[in-house]
Amino acid sequence: MPQDDMDVADFVRGLRSIKFWAGDPSLEVLYRRTGVATSTLSDALNPQRRRLPSLELVRSLVRACGANAVQAAQWERAWRSARVRDSRFAAARPLTTRGLLPLAQDWTPRQLPSDISGFTGRADALELLAGIRRDAPATVITGTAGIGKTALAVHWAHQVAAHYPDGQLYLDLRGRATDPALTASEALSLLLQSLGVPGERIPLDLNLQMGLYRSVLANRRVLVVLDNALDVAHVRPLLPSGHNCHALVTSRDTLTSLRTLRNFPPGSPKPTSTRSRPSSPKLGSPALSTGTATGS
Repeated sequence: MPQDDMDVADFVRGLRSIKFWAGDPSLEVLYRRTGVATSTLSDALNPQRRRLPSLELVRSLVRACGANAVQAAQWERAWRSARVRDSRFAAARPLTTRGLLPLAQDWTPRQLPSDISGFTGRADALELLAGIRRDAPATVITGTAGIGKTALAVHWAHQVAAHYPDGQLYLDLRGRATDPALTASEALSLLLQSLGVPGERIPLDLNLQMGLYRSVLANRRVLVVLDNALDVAHVRPLLPSGHNCHALVTSRDTLTSLRTLRNFPPGSPKPTSTRSRPSSPKLGSPALSTGTATGS
């Protein structure tokens, strides 16, 4: 187990040890469990590195290697102790949005997966998506497994990417995967790091994470694709609140309380402003809805 008197080298050796005792999973397996890129994981486990990995990366890595809540807390204490010992953190400034990477000037996230070449067969769905109001905070694509929700979402996201010049984020929430789903806190941490927030400056409290996420996205035009959401509680904290941002969510769940407009399967009339309870999706084809999130 990690000790409170570790330096950076000791800490990285500890991470390599927990990976080994977890059966030495490959970086690709750890990527599927954590959502962290294999190159980032490899760098975090590099015995030659001179800086601590981010706290959120450490949290995700030790959990992926089987650490329970008590053990994860020990790793977090060890990380904070090692950070104090690392003099390079002594001059760290308090977090302000001015200290983040300005999306419009220095760096813009472009995280959409590659579009499918020759995408066909969803003309009705794409027509419905084309009619979505730009000021609607979220669009939901629902349906059973294997019917192309992700392919449709990614294809449409590529079509509208130019409307969101400050970035396009993509995150697989793993809501129905064999590996554990990302928690809201884990997902927010990954989204914030994608937006330029250093991992060690991301708050531990979920409400503070949500506030920082909304602050960073304020006055930005960013598309956020949230794939494979488990349910409403899973996705609600990840919805941007800015009028110029849009979240595109896929899920097997109907996510009923996120909607204010009726559910329209492909092939049905275009959405209107009528507010009603969502209908059941048509079996075998993704169903669409858009509107303002409701509920708490």
